[in-house]
Amino acid sequence: MEKGKVLTHREKVVLIYLCADLTYSQIAGRLDISYHTVKFHVSNIYEKIGVHDKIQAYRWFFANQNELFGGTLYPRSADKKR
Repeated sequence: MEKGKVLTHREKVVLIYLCADLTYSQIAGRLDISYHTVKFHVSNIYEKIGVHDKIQAYRWFFANQNELFGGTLYPRSADKKR
């Protein structure tokens, strides 16, 4: 992640759901926000972490979750082969 570009709490939550393989519509429903707001958050996340798609975001998330959350949310054994 570029210096000065920190994910907001909401962006972290969206990233967790995205990496749990939820669709934008499912994320919107869980967070009680619009589909377009989810797209906006995902776009901001991709820009901040320097990726271009969901697969890259997934890999980035598992490589950086200790830094982001101060511990491992998901062990590597939960990592899907992609």
